[in-house]
Amino acid sequence: MTLKETQPGITVLICTYNGASRLSPTLNALLNQKNTQDIPWEIILVDNASTDDTSKVASDILSRGKTPFRIIHEPKPGRDHALKTGFKECRYEYVCNVDDDTWVCEDYIYRVFQNMTKHPEVGVCGGCGSGAFEVPPPPWLEKYQNALAIGPQGDQEGYVSRSRSYLYGACAVYRKSLWNLLHDNGFRFFLSGRKGNKLNSGEDSELSQAWMLAGYKLWYDPGITFQHYMPAGRLTWDYFRKLYKAFGRSDLVMRQYQCALGLFGMLRKFIINHYLLLLIQALLEALFAWPGYIVARAINREGDKQILESERKFAFFGELLSRRKRYLAVKSALKTARWMSSEYKYQ
Repeated sequence: MTLKETQPGITVLICTYNGASRLSPTLNALLNQKNTQDIPWEIILVDNASTDDTSKVASDILSRGKTPFRIIHEPKPGRDHALKTGFKECRYEYVCNVDDDTWVCEDYIYRVFQNMTKHPEVGVCGGCGSGAFEVPPPPWLEKYQNALAIGPQGDQEGYVSRSRSYLYGACAVYRKSLWNLLHDNGFRFFLSGRKGNKLNSGEDSELSQAWMLAGYKLWYDPGITFQHYMPAGRLTWDYFRKLYKAFGRSDLVMRQYQCALGLFGMLRKFIINHYLLLLIQALLEALFAWPGYIVARAINREGDKQILESERKFAFFGELLSRRKRYLAVKSALKTARWMSSEYKYQ
């Protein structure tokens, strides 16, 4: 399979649900980009089932700039649906996934274009986010900041290692031609981001690893910087516990992707390939985690990694126990994937 490259240039894709109160700094940062005079680019905003005046606010702001823009409505809630709708409308090859609460640096468009043009082997390029906190963050936040799509994604500029195998979706850049290749050959999301106020997780990791399985690389440029707004509600211990439970549920899918990428040894790969063995392993992991978890909860150690990792294991076991059909569907999809590179054919 070969890529049919689309028109060179950049589409900034913003998927938003009820983003009226968040969009102003996000859109103004885009309208204030520098060194873009020789780069064709546009802004597409996907209004994903909003019930506020998101579209009007966006139109009012974008109309003040010179950058071409379009506002599209996607009535089906869920970031995966919004992404699909947005990608169909993108005019240009490099698609920048800018969240409605992120404020990109003034040379974002320029650096993205340079990176993706220079590295045709790269399917996804990501940068380094910093937090713009509504209230002072708790002291333990730095340990878990990547979970909020902030903080460095590597020690230096270059390829992302296979052991990490993902870039967070905030302000990541994708190739539309590769997106088309995957979807024309049967790829579909098993994970999704938030649906309204429901906390889900994993679609950015799934997309990164699908890109790698298709034979493309991930690239990290710490010079691509942005601020990620963090409201007070995302800085609580309860929120992080919910977030890690969402990670545990998504592990049902991601462990199979990681298996296909060759990140595990033969024994672990064998276990992941057999539902009952994986279920037994997940049960044992949960049981062994339980005593330490009880102690940590009893003394209420906020910021304790053991609590987060234990609850992630509990959630994984629960998801695996209740959703065997989903496990089998992921396994079947990866075994028969037409978009997967021969290097990674699922065994």
